[in-house]
Amino acid sequence: MTALTLSRKLILTAVFLAVLVACTTAAADENVRVRKVIDGDTIQLVDGRKVRLLGINAPEKREPYNQKAKRFVESRVSARDVRLEYDQEREDAYGRLLAYVHAGRSLLNEQLVREGLAHVMTLGANRKHEQRLLAAQGEAKKKRRALWSVWTRAKTLKITSVHPYHPARQAAYIRVACLADKPLQLAGHVLLNEAGNRFVFPQFVLAPGYSVIVSASSEGGGVSQGILHWPGIKGFNEQGDTAFLQDSAGNVIDQFPYSQRRPGNRKTDSYRKGNISDGLRS
Repeated sequence: MTALTLSRKLILTAVFLAVLVACTTAAADENVRVRKVIDGDTIQLVDGRKVRLLGINAPEKREPYNQKAKRFVESRVSARDVRLEYDQEREDAYGRLLAYVHAGRSLLNEQLVREGLAHVMTLGANRKHEQRLLAAQGEAKKKRRALWSVWTRAKTLKITSVHPYHPARQAAYIRVACLADKPLQLAGHVLLNEAGNRFVFPQFVLAPGYSVIVSASSEGGGVSQGILHWPGIKGFNEQGDTAFLQDSAGNVIDQFPYSQRRPGNRKTDSYRKGNISDGLRS
C-alpha cells in the first residue's frame, strides 16, 4: 500500500466518523411545536410534554422579572416550532424533558441569560453549554440588565428552592446557587429560619453557576458531591416559613419565604429520578 493510498483511506475514515457523529447528534435532537409557555424556564409542547430549560433558572412568581421572563419566552417560541437539544439527562423526576431550546438560529436558554432574565444554574452532568451560558451571564452583569440592573440588589448567592419535611418527600432540603463570577468560600455562612434553627456552612467552595444542597438526609452525598447534612431542616414549618441566608459577617444576603404547597411542585425541585444526590454533581 502506497503512502498516498493510506493517506486517502485515513481521510475517508475521518470523514465517515465525522458524518457518523453528526448523525448521532442530530438523532439525539428533536423538532417539536410549543403549545404554551408556563414560566420563564418551562414550556409545554403540543403533545402535552413539558420541557425544563437546561442550565438556567428564571425568577419565580414571587420575584422581580418573573413576568418579563415569561413574556420574553412567549415572544420567541409560543405556538412555534423549536429544536430540543438534549444533554446527559433527558428527563427529571417529574417526567419533564430537560433540554436546550433552539428557536431558529438562537439558543433560548442563552438569550434569557444574556437579557438578565435568568441566571446560570448547572445541575448534574448537563454541562454541554456551561461556558457559553456563563459568558452570557457575564455580559448581562456588565450591561446591568434586569436581574443585574441598578434597581436590583446584586446577589452572589441565592436560595433557589426550599423543601420542608413532608411524608411524601424523600428528604427535606434547601438548594443554594452561586451567582458570582468566581468560586465562593461558604465557610461561616448561615442558613436559618424564622424559629432560629441555624446551619453554619463548613469549609466549602461553590463554583459559579453551581449549587449546593443542604439536606436533612444523611444518606449519600457529602461535601465532595455538594450535599451537606443538616437535621435542623426538619424544623422548617411545612405550612409556611422563611429561609434566610447570612454571610459570615451576619448580613442577610437572601431570603426565601414560602407557604404550604403540594410536595414536588417547584420547578427546581429535582433534575433526575431517585434521591436528591442524583440532582447535583460538583
